[in-house]
Amino acid sequence: MYSKVYLISSFIILFIISSIRAESVGTDTDNYLRGFKVIKNTSWNRMFEAERWEFGYIFLNKLSAYISNNDQIILFVTSFVFLFGIGYFIYKNSNNVVFSLYLFVSLFLYFFSFNGIRQAIAMSIIASGFHLIRERKLKKYLVIVCIASLFHITAILMIGIYFIYSIKLTKKNIIFILVTFVIFYSLLGSIINFVLTNIDSLNYLSNDVSFEGSGFLFPLITISVLLLLFIIRITEGNTKYLEYMTILVLLSFLISIISMKVSLILRLNYYLLIYYIIAIPYALNLVRDRTLRFLLTYITIVITLAYLVIRMIEGWHGINPYLMF
Repeated sequence: MYSKVYLISSFIILFIISSIRAESVGTDTDNYLRGFKVIKNTSWNRMFEAERWEFGYIFLNKLSAYISNNDQIILFVTSFVFLFGIGYFIYKNSNNVVFSLYLFVSLFLYFFSFNGIRQAIAMSIIASGFHLIRERKLKKYLVIVCIASLFHITAILMIGIYFIYSIKLTKKNIIFILVTFVIFYSLLGSIINFVLTNIDSLNYLSNDVSFEGSGFLFPLITISVLLLLFIIRITEGNTKYLEYMTILVLLSFLISIISMKVSLILRLNYYLLIYYIIAIPYALNLVRDRTLRFLLTYITIVITLAYLVIRMIEGWHGINPYLMF
């Protein structure tokens, strides 16, 4: 009961902050507000031609226009959908909702929704179906992925994490993952050009900024979490769930390495980063020594808080200065 009340009250605050932001808060917020105006004033039979967005997001815009004619309504609706999915994900999967919520904010996942609205919704839909992976309900999980892809086509890639659940982190599999990574890295340019050329909804990523490196901060965070999980695996023993989370974080780390070369790849990492907020509390809870658990928790808080401060100073995702509409 406490966790429900805490989550609901906390997410109401996060919802208000997100939904009443001005169009200048969030790199692409003004573009999404512009698109809403266009879709609002376009007939139903022509609305899918109005913007090069996925059908699900366009449909959501059209429905939102019936709730209110004020353009701000689209930020209210998208903020609610995103946070509802994440709230359900935390409630369903976290053994420490307070810590998970802290990580949701400190890892900048919350603020990502101020910019990548479509992908943030897709991410929350995928995350809300995470329990289906653990319960091995493939058909239901595929439905969740299909719904998410109606908001951002990249969500279709998350089908793969269902099958990773049955993989063991053996030396052989680690070598396979690393070899695959090297091959993918060498073909990166050709793959990106093919994808951006053939998928209209991703054409907006075809700019010089997207092909700049993202810096070392993301790899630093991901390697820190990966080390934490490996330390706990060694000291406390392994579990099936911990092994799965370790593989997801390892893949996230490899993606962050690629993003140092091409920053747009970083977008894919958000689908995996959301699992950090349940993986970290779960792993820490396995530590039996209270002193060690406190130390690891303290280090985690310091690192993630420093990450949050650095990103806030940078004004990442265009969230600074925060203004209301």
